[in-house]
Amino acid sequence: MNNYFTYILFFVFLIIRFEATLGQQPRELKIVAGETYELTKSHKNFDKIIVKGLLKVVDKRNLQLVTGQMIIDGGTLEVGTPEEPFHHQFKLLFKNKGFEQHGLKVVNQGRVYLNGRARKNDSLQKTIQLTTFDSTQNAIVTFKDVNQIQISQTTFKGLGNKSNAAVAWEGASKESYIQHSAFVNSKNTDIELDNTSITLKQNLFITNHGSTIICSKSGLGTNNKILENTIYASGLDSIYAISIHHPFQHIQKNRLVLSGAVSGILFRPKNPKQKTSLQKSKSTPSFEENTLERVRHPLENQVTNETIGILFEDFGKSLIFKARNNSVSNFSVGAIVTGGNYVLEKCHFKNNTTGVFAGTGYLNECTFHMANKVKGTTAIIASNRFGNAAPKITDVNILNYDTGIQYDGVIGASNYIKATSFVNTVPVSFKNLSAESVILDADGSLSLKGNPNKDISKNSIDHAHHNISQAHHTMVKTDKTKRTLIYPKTALLVSEASQQFNSLDGVYCSDEGLSGVLAISTGFGLSDPVHEHDGNFIDLEVHHLTSGNSKKIQKQTNRQELLLSANSVYKVMYKNKGNPLYDISLEWDGPIGTWIMVQLPYPHEKPVAMRSFGSLIQPSKSINEVKNSPKTTYFVDRNKKMAFIKLFNSDFADELVLYSSRVKTEIEIEGQKIPIELVTHLGKNQLSISFKTPKNTFSQLDVLDYYGNIVNTLFKGTSIDNITKSTIDLNQYDIEKEMFRYSLTVDGKNHKGPIHTYNSN
Repeated sequence: MNNYFTYILFFVFLIIRFEATLGQQPRELKIVAGETYELTKSHKNFDKIIVKGLLKVVDKRNLQLVTGQMIIDGGTLEVGTPEEPFHHQFKLLFKNKGFEQHGLKVVNQGRVYLNGRARKNDSLQKTIQLTTFDSTQNAIVTFKDVNQIQISQTTFKGLGNKSNAAVAWEGASKESYIQHSAFVNSKNTDIELDNTSITLKQNLFITNHGSTIICSKSGLGTNNKILENTIYASGLDSIYAISIHHPFQHIQKNRLVLSGAVSGILFRPKNPKQKTSLQKSKSTPSFEENTLERVRHPLENQVTNETIGILFEDFGKSLIFKARNNSVSNFSVGAIVTGGNYVLEKCHFKNNTTGVFAGTGYLNECTFHMANKVKGTTAIIASNRFGNAAPKITDVNILNYDTGIQYDGVIGASNYIKATSFVNTVPVSFKNLSAESVILDADGSLSLKGNPNKDISKNSIDHAHHNISQAHHTMVKTDKTKRTLIYPKTALLVSEASQQFNSLDGVYCSDEGLSGVLAISTGFGLSDPVHEHDGNFIDLEVHHLTSGNSKKIQKQTNRQELLLSANSVYKVMYKNKGNPLYDISLEWDGPIGTWIMVQLPYPHEKPVAMRSFGSLIQPSKSINEVKNSPKTTYFVDRNKKMAFIKLFNSDFADELVLYSSRVKTEIEIEGQKIPIELVTHLGKNQLSISFKTPKNTFSQLDVLDYYGNIVNTLFKGTSIDNITKSTIDLNQYDIEKEMFRYSLTVDGKNHKGPIHTYNSN
């Protein structure tokens, strides 16, 4: 009897040992190409599933599949289709079974269809769930080089790890989407898109890691549609809920509810090269009707960083990006525009400490409202803190802010404000305005004069920073005919015509009609290439001789534009390296009837002045004659080596090119520097050109048209007595209508200059 029980126990032991040994062997399901595997019951023992054919989950009962890794390698996973959604519940659980990466992976044009039936009153527990076996597991979903992904009514729960998003999707795919689904408690970013063109629509995202969507992760991928999603994101890390690294997307009607240190939406190029090599899209980007709201976090006192609703960074001048009808509430800063051609149109900013940090963008028909007036709040700050600052503000309404608009630092000349109203708000303050800053008030929006409703007292002036407080009700009546320039007392625009702006010390203004733009250029900087060389200004220094104000521009440039006071005298000094600048061009674009006088150094002999289309400008005999002249003229003081130039705008913008008719330069032959002298002499309808070169040196003198084509060769050969003279009959050329140049080539070195017309005006 004892032996009988002994045999029984031994047999049971062998069965248990066999099953244990069997359980240790990895179980792998392979579905080959062309094969269909129908999953009709739950399975818990697959370590790895490889699908090259079709894995179809049959919709007859609730099913559960546990695996360490599922790879859709060119095959298809089907749990319902858009036409026939899955009615029962299907749960795909990932359990770490020793793989380096576990979860779902789709490669080699694989397909995934997860389409569940919509369930009433349950937004999180969708018909289909992708999750981990327990909370200690880390699994991810990867789509790479896929054919089609169509997912709806699916919950992604607890996926992702420290290094990977819950869903990483790389590669564009046809008609692919994730919609009506939920991402819950991901351990990292919910979904990363890279080089895709897919749709994310009406999904729910709940995360305490802050980041939900990264679009165009490497800067590639356009026409992604992020539509009507709801996002609840919280956390104490400074992170953006949505990051966009290529602007050509469609982002519409999303609702973001954020707390803690989480900011809203970031537009940022992936690298500086992306500004010049932006991947183009056939469609226009859209960013419309999104709502961003910040609510208090349970650990609100631990949030020390600024929160930002939307950050728009510069994607380059070629992009014009419009953001329409978006609403941003309760952030430290509603939006920051650092550069580029962004247009914020009909956007609403509510209860943000600062409404907008404005760069070079446009603010059209926007509202900035505070529920109650709070000290230290500002609706718009125009500042170069994040880049260039030249905002264009039109038809903006500001309510209950301490300050409406603050201009801070360097403000570019292309900014303006018009049709803007301020209610219970001080319109404007200025802080640390640089000498080159200028603000265009296009209709008197910022002016307090003539306002019957003002009740304002001025209580603090700190250098150039002026705040007007105790404003009870301020409505600005605009005057469309009044265009005013506002600038600091250190500006070059300050003149006898300037007045204090709003009685603020250190801030002045004048009528825009009393100013114009002076362009100073040389070489390639000319609007018409009178002649070409590589010379540039290194430093430019401009002095207003009446106010004593000056501006120094320390950069290498061949053209500089300056906004200056009309009917004023300026002195311009410059430095350059290399050969002397034989040509200097001045162009004055000011109101009709205005003039500007400029004195600048010009050390060269035999100066000639002309316009770029060829007509000569007659010189004056003295400085006083220049001052009193009713037309454009010049005088060169040979002793002081200074040129005095007056540009008069009688009916159009005028210009003057100062050019030396005697050019001394040098060429290098066999390691030796050989001087060359070239002289042009104008007679009646003739231009004689003589040049001196070393004996037996080959040279060529050509006449060129505007585009540099040779129309006549005047001399070609070897000089015998080292002086060569050629005469050009100007009647051969219609230089009244077309610009011609000469070109002298000596031993391969080239020098170009203008051919003047005899008729002057």
